[in-house]
Amino acid sequence: MRSPTISAIFADTTTTDLVPLADGIMVQVVPDMAALATALDAHAFAAWVTEADCLVVWDEQAKDLIACCDALEEALIRREWDAVRMDT
Repeated sequence: MRSPTISAIFADTTTTDLVPLADGIMVQVVPDMAALATALDAHAFAAWVTEADCLVVWDEQAKDLIACCDALEEALIRREWDAVRMDT
């Protein structure tokens, strides 16, 4: 997944290994695609790849991948709306 909105959400994550979202969803932050192989956290199903400026999503069961993406999208939207509410 790659978009200006997602890039903005993860823009300040260079020093963070995990970004917590709603409902206990965690997104790992890795420097490059090669780091995905060794950095996969058992509690995370997504990683922000800093060098590629993209979000990688996975699931152990391919049939569950769409539901995984839906949950991640909802958590990202909730995070942004919460940030907007706190700014006003």
